[in-house]
Formats: sequence, C-alpha cells, structure tokens
Amino acid sequence: MSIYDFVTAEFGTRHGLDVARFNRRAEAHLASLGRSFVDDPDNPDPAAKARREAVARARRVAELRQARRSRERAADKALSPRQEAEAARLAGELERIRDEVCMARGVSLAELLSPRRGPQAVAARQECMWRMREETTASLPQIGRALGGRDHTTVLHGLRRYAQLAAGGETPGRAGKGRA
Repeated sequence: MSIYDFVTAEFGTRHGLDVARFNRRAEAHLASLGRSFVDDPDNPDPAAKARREAVARARRVAELRQARRSRERAADKALSPRQEAEAARLAGELERIRDEVCMARGVSLAELLSPRRGPQAVAARQECMWRMREETTASLPQIGRALGGRDHTTVLHGLRRYAQLAAGGETPGRAGKGRA
C-alpha cells in the first residue's frame, strides 16, 4: 500500500470519500502532468528527478554563458593606446570647460559637482553641459560623469532647459520660477 493509498483511505473513511474514484482521478491528473504515484517517499519520482536535474543543468549553462559574456565585455573595454590618448584629451577638454564656467559664474568646483540644486549651481552646470556638448565630442554619459557622476538623462534635461531659456531671451540661471 502506498502512502497515497493510506492517506486517501484514512481521509475517505472520515469524510465519506470514494477512495477508488479519488485514486483514479488523482492518477489521471498526475499522468497529465507526466508524473505518477510514488510508493516510497524516500525514492522520488524518477521523471521529476530528471526534470530537476535538467533545470539545474540549464541554470549552470546559463551562468557559464553569462560569465563568458562578462569576460568578453571586459576584454572589449580594454582601450588601445590611441583610444587612451583620445580619452585623456577629451577629459582635459571637459576639465577646462568646467574650470572656465566656474570662474565665469563664480561657483566653486565642489559646488558644481555637488548634488546641491541652488540656482547658481544649476545654471553653471547647465552651461557646462551645453558647452561640453557643443565644443567636444563627449557623449551624454561622459558629460554626466565629468559633472559629478550625473545620469545621461539629467544632462539631456540640462541641455534642453539651457536651450529653452536661451531661446526665450532669458539669461540661463537668472530666471525665476515664480516661487514665493
């Protein structure tokens, strides 16, 4: 007698269950799932065990593929001497623009790079973003990193805001927002 037969018999006698009918329906349901009753709980369904092993193998293969992709990406990121020189030149240009804007706006470099959102710092940052985009070949993420690790979407917003204020004839950074 299987553990299932024992449980259903015990349950059936207490609750008036037709044990034979229950067993037939349970076997049909498990068969539709590709499983069967197991007599010994210490000896699990071989099909279920095979499925678990297949899933574990698939996970291991996926993990190995991900590790290989990570190694390949790291190898791809290695720069040639020419690319390193270009990156150093670009970094120098971005620093020069940053310093010029700080001097012109009277904002310290620490304030420019800080997360503060005072009107003078924001205006200086937006001008930096604009000049870096216009005067260099830097991407939006590169500009964001040069300005204190900001996201590229923040840089995009700053560029749009600077252009909007400049097109409206306002001096960027000097326009009030009507706050009381």
